[in-house]
Amino acid sequence: SLLIFDVHDWLFYEAVFPKLLLMRSIDWLYRMTSDGVMVLSAELLPHYPGSFLLDNASHVQERETDKSQAREVALIASVDNRLDFELIERLIELLPDVKFHFHGWVQSHLHGVSARFESLCRHENVVYHGPYQNADL
Repeated sequence: SLLIFDVHDWLFYEAVFPKLLLMRSIDWLYRMTSDGVMVLSAELLPHYPGSFLLDNASHVQERETDKSQAREVALIASVDNRLDFELIERLIELLPDVKFHFHGWVQSHLHGVSARFESLCRHENVVYHGPYQNADL
């Protein structure tokens, strides 16, 4: 298995001694003990040379679209006990003219997850596309 240091923010920009020394020491320790570094923002790449960028898309600008015509919802997630099945089912029922597209692994080994998800998929406005590969996103 691999240990990846997940850097989501540049936390040093307002830090001063002695907190800065502590934070830099922890950062160094993580870098030295990890097999790799993953950053979530392109602005972090100069601070973590050789790291892998998993873009958080914070730089993406909203497209000018007529949102009144938006009639589809995509959910990309691991389907497990963390999913709020009641909320999702209520939305599906309240918005019958909206198509809900589910992409992700169904954690069928967890008690009740398969049955609850199959119940969601029985609605006409739900499409399950199966598991996804991160490379396809």
